[in-house]
Amino acid sequence: MHNAAEPLRAVRADALQYLPPDTAFGRWQAGLTLLDTARAEDRTLIEILDVIGADFFGEGVTAKTVQQRLAEANGGAIDVVINSPGGDYFEGLAIRSSLAAYGGDVRVRVLGIAASAASVIAMAGDRIEMAEGSFMMIHNASGVTFGTADDHRDVAGILDGFDTTMAGIYARRAEQPLDKVQGWMKAETFFGAAEAVDAGLADVVTDGQMAEENEVQARAVKAVRRVECALLREGMSRADRRSILSELKGGKPGAVPNAEPVAGDLIASVRELIETIRT
Repeated sequence: MHNAAEPLRAVRADALQYLPPDTAFGRWQAGLTLLDTARAEDRTLIEILDVIGADFFGEGVTAKTVQQRLAEANGGAIDVVINSPGGDYFEGLAIRSSLAAYGGDVRVRVLGIAASAASVIAMAGDRIEMAEGSFMMIHNASGVTFGTADDHRDVAGILDGFDTTMAGIYARRAEQPLDKVQGWMKAETFFGAAEAVDAGLADVVTDGQMAEENEVQARAVKAVRRVECALLREGMSRADRRSILSELKGGKPGAVPNAEPVAGDLIASVRELIETIRT
C-alpha cells in the first residue's frame, strides 16, 4: 500500500483515471437526451450526457460546469439527467460532492446508462430514477502506469484505496454490506433498471420520455471517444493522444467528425497505429 506521505516515483500524470471500459461504451447511446419535462415542474436541468471530465473534444462534463448550474439554481429543485459511459475518477467524485452538498432537492434520472464515474455521480440523488431499458454499471478503478515494479505496486495500492472509497459510497446509498458491493465492483456489474432498484442503487423505474439527436453525429462522437480510451490504455499521454487524433482527422483538437465514414476511417487508422505500438 502506498504511503501518502511519500511522492510517487515516475508515475505519469494521467495514470490514475477511472477509465470507462469498452463494455460501457458499447452500451452508451451517444446523443440520447431527455424531453424537456423539468421546465413544467420548475426544476433546473443539469445534463450529464457525455464523458466525465476533459477529453479529446474539450471538457466533457466537469465539476466546474455543474457547480455553475447549481449556483444558477440558487437552492431550487434540480433534475440531473445522466447518459454517460463514465470518465475521470476525480472529476466524478467532485461532481458527486457538489450535488450531495447542494441544499435543494436533487432528482437523478438515468436515461441510457450511468457507468463508472457517472454511476458515482448518480448516488448523490435524493431520488434516483431509472428509465425503462437503462443501465447502471459499477466496477473497480483502472489506470495506466509507467515505471518500475515499485511504481506499479504503489499505484496498485492507490487503486485499492479508490475502490474502497467507491464501495463505501454505493454501500451507503444501497444499504448493502460493503463486501457485497465490493463483489459487484470486482465483477464489473451491469444493473438493468429493475435490478438497480432491487439492489438499492435506484428508487424507481420510469418510462423515460427520451429523444435521440443526430444519429450519425452521435455514432461518430462515440467511436472517436472509444479510440481515445484505447490509446490511453496503450500508455499514451493526453497531449500525444490529442495530437494523433487531430492528425488522423485532419482537423484541430475539439473538432467533431461530421459523418459516420470519418469515424470509421479514424478507427481503422488508430487500430493500425496501436498494432504498430505493440510490435
